Amino acid sequence: MVRRDSVISLNAVRETARTELENVLNSMPGDKVLVLDDQIIGPLGLVAPASLLKEHKVKKMYKLNEKPFDVDRELKNILYIVRPRMHLMKWIGTQVQHFTKDKNGTLQSFNRLTL
Repeated sequence: MVRRDSVISLNAVRETARTELENVLNSMPGDKVLVLDDQIIGPLGLVAPASLLKEHKVKKMYKLNEKPFDVDRELKNILYIVRPRMHLMKWIGTQVQHFTKDKNGTLQSFNRLTL
């Protein structure tokens, strides 16, 4: 039986999401680049304001699309935050291939957080 008078604490959900994002960012040493699914950009702002991202060494943010973007060689950590959609996974694969072919031996760390 479902209770109709139950209330979800949005603050608790927001804090949990913020803590999980902070844990992911803390697991990546050094400066970071975030690449975001366009449907994630708005909700991310509710969970993690720009000041929090800067505090965790996020230096650049990009909207994910099918074309690779130019990234400073010194930024070695790239975190993709996306929904589980096949076309988004293909775009990430294309970008990872581009970076691994084009960086003349410079190693990047690629991570994906699927929401």
